[in-house]
Amino acid sequence: MAILILRSVPGRSEPSTLLSPEPAFTLPGVTSGPQIPVSLLPSTPTDSGSPTLEKTTKTVPPRDPTSDPQPTTAPAAVTVSGTYRILNSYPDAFIGEVLLRNHTGTGRSWTVTLNYPGALVTSWLESLPQPTLVQRGTSYTWTSSVPLAAGSTGSLRFHFKLSGSAGPENCAVNGSACS
Repeated sequence: MAILILRSVPGRSEPSTLLSPEPAFTLPGVTSGPQIPVSLLPSTPTDSGSPTLEKTTKTVPPRDPTSDPQPTTAPAAVTVSGTYRILNSYPDAFIGEVLLRNHTGTGRSWTVTLNYPGALVTSWLESLPQPTLVQRGTSYTWTSSVPLAAGSTGSLRFHFKLSGSAGPENCAVNGSACS
């Protein structure tokens, strides 16, 4: 490596000449210039025991949009389901139930939504902490206050004044229809 020092000498008006730089230093065994592509696949040892670099190419067949299946999304797994049934019928009312079932190995929260035009008299959750209830028009939504234990069931029961048919127009648990 050469160091070049430029210095100005007073009284001298001749232009100074710069020396051309020395060639770049190169480590032995290292070449400059274009590099070969490096494979990210494991290399196989040669007879000499050192790895070899191989250029790999992958041929992808052209895509035929008419024969390729369309991508599908798997349906969400039902973690808590509900089964609706009427327990008791009266001339002007009924008592119904949504039997909740946790299908997982961990406690799960749940939400039950019923649509029914009749007036709700009362509701309760058998042997479990009581849920919260929100009513919006003819839609009733119960939300768990604690998770339903792994592999267990719970009975959400309700007493409605009869209006038309005995039973809700819609029943869902966590967005999935009741059976």
